[in-house]
Amino acid sequence: MGALEIVMVSALNYPSLGGTETHIIETSKRLAARGHQVTNLTCDKFGELKKTEILEEVEIRRFKAYPKNADLYFSPKLIKELEYLSADIIHIQGIHTFVTPMALLKLRNSRIPVVLSFHSGGHSSQVRRTIRSVQFKAISRLLSPVKKAIAVSEFERNYFQEMFGNYAPPIDIVPNGIETIETLRIEKVVQSGNPIIVSAGRLVKYKGHHRLIEAISHLKGEFPNIKVHIVGEGPYKANLLRLIERLGLSNYITIESFSRNERQELFSLIGSANLMVLLSDYEAHPVSILEACALGVPSLVLDSTGLHDLVKDDFAYPVASKAASYEIATRVKEILKSKLLQKGPAQLTWDNTVDKMLEIYEEVISQ
Repeated sequence: MGALEIVMVSALNYPSLGGTETHIIETSKRLAARGHQVTNLTCDKFGELKKTEILEEVEIRRFKAYPKNADLYFSPKLIKELEYLSADIIHIQGIHTFVTPMALLKLRNSRIPVVLSFHSGGHSSQVRRTIRSVQFKAISRLLSPVKKAIAVSEFERNYFQEMFGNYAPPIDIVPNGIETIETLRIEKVVQSGNPIIVSAGRLVKYKGHHRLIEAISHLKGEFPNIKVHIVGEGPYKANLLRLIERLGLSNYITIESFSRNERQELFSLIGSANLMVLLSDYEAHPVSILEACALGVPSLVLDSTGLHDLVKDDFAYPVASKAASYEIATRVKEILKSKLLQKGPAQLTWDNTVDKMLEIYEEVISQ
């Protein structure tokens, strides 16, 4: 297959640090490095970023989106841009915002083959979680342009096959990838004698950082030098800080964040940890756990949604999805005392992810 002209469409992209944004930019860079022409069309709600940027041969074009105070990403200018595209394939990344249904509507008569990656996630609002099932049912009626869909885990594929029913396009599984320690150009940090725990993810309630905080209140007596780093930004930060203060854990737990330009510092922190924790209500295939694996750091996750796939593949240790704080504390203590090291998922690299994406592109283009 010769060089392709690939357009990726998403609500979010670089320099944001989420799993979807990381997936898009890491695969785009590698596709461009292999000689393909890659353009990313994305949104910028606040108008603070360059309208056009070249990042390692990937052209990122940003369009105004509305409203500024919500994650709906209504962007008529981005959708209008789809009229003028010259491309071999259009890859829509993410399913939660207005970008996807509007793009599918615009492309319903397009001759350019379309691939859709779900990149599904949770939400802290019960109302929004309820609405999403209705939203996905509505999107199922717009899937005619999609020649193939991509799920990042078996859980995600099964979820959308059931959600879309007879409207579902063929769905392949292409897991997220990771960077190797060699690629990151960092050395594995020697763990100190004092336990270090990292909980990384956006500061919203469904990510479950509060569950870890509550568990630490049961552990501080046995581990008086324990340190917990909650890494992320988001609207739930004030709630977490109040919980830390109320439980008297200010000397044990810090909340911090890293920019995309500080990824090596973030990986050094993760590499120094004894345990990575992700007690999230919903994950499809979290990159943060795979990155911890690559650094030899064991992970503890809720045994539910896409996190169960990681448990099944021996990339993480489980705790019951409805576990009480003392039960989570017990699991944390077991792992800390066992001094486990995690074997990295060598087959889950971004290069392997790109290999599978190109196979799908070639298949749908040849149809």
